[in-house]
Amino acid sequence: MKIDLAHHLLQNRRNAARVKPSLWQKLAFKMFAQVVNSRLLWSLLATKGGRLGQIFHRLIKGTQLDPAYVWTKTRDLPPVARQSFKEWWKQRAGRY
Repeated sequence: MKIDLAHHLLQNRRNAARVKPSLWQKLAFKMFAQVVNSRLLWSLLATKGGRLGQIFHRLIKGTQLDPAYVWTKTRDLPPVARQSFKEWWKQRAGRY
């Protein structure tokens, strides 16, 4: 098939640029930027908090309360690793 992929990608980009994010989306991305730019926040919220949140996610999975609802209404989120790479490396280095 001869599909003009470049045309469709540009059209999709134009359409996406026209849609203005809601106040909640702007706030969520600002909070996300703070977390990913801070080692401490990332460690607490993304790794340790992710493991804890995974336990409670089962209660709201597939409901409107689920922050990942669009994804989880038809799929499962992958499990958060029990141990981060950094934790694994420290444990491994302590053996030698």
